[in-house]
Amino acid sequence: MKKIFLGLSVILTLVLASSCLKSQNSSYKNEYYAVCGFDYSLDQYKDSVLNYFRSGYLFAEGALFFYDKGDEDELAGGFGLSMKCDPVVKPGHKTRSVMAVCDTAAYRESTGFAVFRQSSQMPDYGITFNYASEPDCYAQIRGMFVCNTNYMANIMAYGQDGIPAFREGDYLRLTVNSDSGASSSIDLASFKDGKLTYIHDWTSWDVSKVGAFKALQFTLTSNRSDIPLYCCLDDVTAYVHVEY
Repeated sequence: MKKIFLGLSVILTLVLASSCLKSQNSSYKNEYYAVCGFDYSLDQYKDSVLNYFRSGYLFAEGALFFYDKGDEDELAGGFGLSMKCDPVVKPGHKTRSVMAVCDTAAYRESTGFAVFRQSSQMPDYGITFNYASEPDCYAQIRGMFVCNTNYMANIMAYGQDGIPAFREGDYLRLTVNSDSGASSSIDLASFKDGKLTYIHDWTSWDVSKVGAFKALQFTLTSNRSDIPLYCCLDDVTAYVHVEY
């Protein structure tokens, strides 16, 4: 399994310098926004279509873990990584499920983004906060950008591989739930009043009402049982408070 070291954009001047697990005699406090941009930092991965987080994969300066199930050939469920895009949506066009339906590889033209797959084989968590057991350390999810994959867009618009196109009342929805019970949802696609509307570029999703979390679960749902369930995420932003 290939491992990828991922960068972290940090807003504010201070960054997380060490773990919450230092000596009790220490005095440390820090607050910052971690923007998880899913950037590749190793050139050897730039020609790969998809790579994966593994269960318990360390990310974002030790603050967050992202989870998946799968191997190098297939993302079974959860989060994978991609840097490929394909904006073409037309009858007969076929592409891989891990390509975003947009003009750039990721929001702000960074070098990667996350692909999320909902399936019968899901990891136990979507995202967890590494220091959740420490009473004075906490994280709050604030926002992210979402987009459909090109594969989903072409299925919804024109149908593909024996799957009919979307019809009146059909929808695709992404929901994030925290361990506290708070949740937020966004419609990635819907067919209403005779018209299909779907997200076809990076779109901001404010999930701040979900608030503080130890663990987050992501779920893709649809009224259609015959469609695959994929979407793309980028710039997942969490407020992190560290004190020990």
